[in-house]
Amino acid sequence: MLRLVIVSLMIIGLASGQSYPEHPLRMEAVENVTEDLEKFIPERISEEGVSGLSVALIRENRIVWNRGYGITNSITGAKVDTHTVFSVASLGKAVAGYLALKQLEEGRLSLDESLGVYDKSRWLPSTDGHDSITLRHLLTHTSGLSNFLRDQKKELKFLPGERFSYSGVGFMYLQEILKQLSGKSLDSLAREDVFEEFGMMDSWYGEPLYEPTSITRGHIAFERAIAPFSIIFLPVFIVLLAIAMAVGKLLYKSWKLGGLITLLCFVIAAIATFLFLKVKAGGIVMATYFSTIALVLVLIWALLVYGGRMIIKRFQTGHGTLNLVTTLWGVAIMVLLTTGLRDVHIPLVNWFDSEGNAASSLRSTSGDMARFLIGLSEKYMDGDEHIHDMFDSKIEVDEHVSWGLGIAIQRGKYGDNVWHWGSNPGSKSLMVLYPESKMGIVVLSNSHNASELITEIAARALGGKAYWDF
Repeated sequence: MLRLVIVSLMIIGLASGQSYPEHPLRMEAVENVTEDLEKFIPERISEEGVSGLSVALIRENRIVWNRGYGITNSITGAKVDTHTVFSVASLGKAVAGYLALKQLEEGRLSLDESLGVYDKSRWLPSTDGHDSITLRHLLTHTSGLSNFLRDQKKELKFLPGERFSYSGVGFMYLQEILKQLSGKSLDSLAREDVFEEFGMMDSWYGEPLYEPTSITRGHIAFERAIAPFSIIFLPVFIVLLAIAMAVGKLLYKSWKLGGLITLLCFVIAAIATFLFLKVKAGGIVMATYFSTIALVLVLIWALLVYGGRMIIKRFQTGHGTLNLVTTLWGVAIMVLLTTGLRDVHIPLVNWFDSEGNAASSLRSTSGDMARFLIGLSEKYMDGDEHIHDMFDSKIEVDEHVSWGLGIAIQRGKYGDNVWHWGSNPGSKSLMVLYPESKMGIVVLSNSHNASELITEIAARALGGKAYWDF
């Protein structure tokens, strides 16, 4: 249950599930569309309190409009521009899928052969189920592997090929297979086979080759920053206090706790919470981040309560009255702090390791991701069989969505589109392409609450069937 709460608060944050009626594709003059977006986007950013946003619009397989809005970092106040790099999260899965298709094209991989023959380091457990996983299973999210990126056991939820279940661990396995096949890191392989081919000069999974001029930090609301630590810490702290009180009653016939015992319970609860977050929330960096934010708030609260108690004490009130007023003051301060800060957006730390992660760590610009879509679209129009296979429905997800090889597909009476969402803590992204119409859009944001807005922008710019959720 706790894991479910943590993952829900910190990681998932996907689109709200809002769907839009199907409209004709918006094929009118580009100037009309961009003029409409120039009015619409700033107003909605202000209404939603979104930190930053970048948009690239594609027509006739060209980027016809590229704009940045808002700020890259709420501390520095730097402005987003067209060269600003965002965390695009799961959009990196589509890039990794294309990398795999390149290996397929060169005869190094087979779509339906067991990947166990390439897994010499045994990244996955050696079981009949794991050994039956194929490239097709990974690219269509039917491997049975989980979406919990810190899943150490890598157990199967079902037999490969049985059904669809979105899987980040599946793409981590794909990364490992590509690494063992090529002897190269994910970044090196992506640079050679994708970034250079499509002119994506501001994209990387792990570490950039240069210092980017503008890069965003993901932003989350303050209440979300303190929630992961608080949800674990408070119950543990209360249980420890209860145990300490019970022991005190048994040994000393008193329910009263001393300051030292209370402090010890606090420290033990804090350490236990930190260790839990280290395992479940992205390693030591994210555990330190969430723990620090919460403990700084507690420190500020404690100082204000102590200061208030010293002031109250000057009125020479009785001990009982002093404790009651101090308690009320403490509650009031906590309410004021959490209420006053709840809508403040704070930047996250960089929580990816230097090796990168095919499932979640891609960083890019809206222009670069648009160039990726254009590259795929041009290959599709040229009859590239692997891209046609990529864009062809392999498995039905629901009434709206099916899945191809590494990318989602949506059928519509005004044409089919391929798309992918991205969602990391504090970052949301969406890319959509209508390959037959040679039009599409990329919308990136560094704000946890931008899911609905980026869907609205894409729907407004493209028309068609705007149901981009999974």
